[in-house]
Amino acid sequence: MFFMKGKFLMLLFVCGLFANSWVFEYKGKVFYENDFYSYFPKSDWELIKDNTKREKLFFDFVKQVASVYEAESLGLHLDPDVNEKLFGRFYRLLVNEYYMTEFLSGVVPKDGLAFCKKNLKKSVFVNHILIKKEQEDVLASILDSINVGVEFSSLAYSFSVDPSAKKNKGSLGWVTVGQTVPAFQNLVFGLCVGCVDVVETDFGFHVVRVDSIKNSSYFGLEKQEYNDLAFRFATGYIKKPLKTLAAKHDSVLLFNAGVSFNYFVLEDFVSHLSDLVVSSPNKNRDGVDFLGLLGDLGGVVLYNGDVLSGRWFANKFSGPFYKNVFFDSVESLVAEFNLVLLRDVVFGLALEKKVDEGFSFNRQFGSVRGEILKKAYLKFLISSVPVPSKKEVEDYYFVNEKQFFTNKATGEPFGLGSSYGSVEAILLKEKQGVVQELFFDSLKNKKNLINEVWLYVD
Repeated sequence: MFFMKGKFLMLLFVCGLFANSWVFEYKGKVFYENDFYSYFPKSDWELIKDNTKREKLFFDFVKQVASVYEAESLGLHLDPDVNEKLFGRFYRLLVNEYYMTEFLSGVVPKDGLAFCKKNLKKSVFVNHILIKKEQEDVLASILDSINVGVEFSSLAYSFSVDPSAKKNKGSLGWVTVGQTVPAFQNLVFGLCVGCVDVVETDFGFHVVRVDSIKNSSYFGLEKQEYNDLAFRFATGYIKKPLKTLAAKHDSVLLFNAGVSFNYFVLEDFVSHLSDLVVSSPNKNRDGVDFLGLLGDLGGVVLYNGDVLSGRWFANKFSGPFYKNVFFDSVESLVAEFNLVLLRDVVFGLALEKKVDEGFSFNRQFGSVRGEILKKAYLKFLISSVPVPSKKEVEDYYFVNEKQFFTNKATGEPFGLGSSYGSVEAILLKEKQGVVQELFFDSLKNKKNLINEVWLYVD
């Protein structure tokens, strides 16, 4: 194992007794449990008992936070290209999170949310026998057999239509909230140990018995994360199709934003596009500058009292969200305009409602931001690698000429001149890989303290 041992053992033991223990120190900056759990979920981490796996996952975290530290020290987060990437991901994540919180909070049933909050801390060991809906007579017979003492497992083996019953004899194992359909979990989390009952789902009738109850992997979560997970599992209780609910919600947002299209301008625009395609040499859209033509349009949309020109949309379509944009009908163009406007409306609402300050959003964006800055720093590292010298290229070519730079069919060498660029690229990539690995290796040395008491399990 690459982490240092011995010297700080007592100090680390004492620190490990407290909540939110420190886990890693890099150049004077201390990272804590909560920092790591923002990178990798606590509930999943605590299930991992293999120290090799824990070490690998933790070192991935170390590589990211150290890279972010270096990137920020160099001011790479202020680089225009990096900043554009960060804002693009911030924008998209915030729009998504608005729907996951603000929109869904209006359609998640309160009783479903209350159920999930109450039972998320529990796991129940469940056995079941699945019977087709048209076999109610068999269902009554099974219940009678259970009442007179026939083994549940043998009944599951003989009568259950669950394909797995022949192997597991009806044992579903430990079940936590969110793993089964609402009707099923409503029953099993309300049953006492040893009790048997029946519930109907779309799959058929389930004869269910709960054998044991214990704390789930979510038991020790912080309140914010616990409530966030409970809410997300509670979305399973929404009965109406989400697509229908979201469409209604979006229509209201666009209406309230006063969105109105100038169809005369759009129809002329699409007609002009069609003429250009037909008159092009290959009669396809490849030679038509869609974004340029769109940018020349005057007022096309009324939005929140402002008139938006084609240039506004052309700028949106030029972003990383889109590639090779082209719309050849008014309907498809208007539909995409509506999506662009809707994202803009939702982004503004999300900021207004401070969705960006929420636990879930910060956790997601923190991970995304870390990965972007890590890549930026590694790119900075490898960009500093000098191009291989002429001698290095020549030496590599002549050592590897027969193996890599010879025509297999004729046996003739390609020649140094023809192969120079390829050799240079190979050597540069190797050098860049070495620089990157040297940085990662430096994170394993004794100057970077790791809380081994916290990291490893006995």
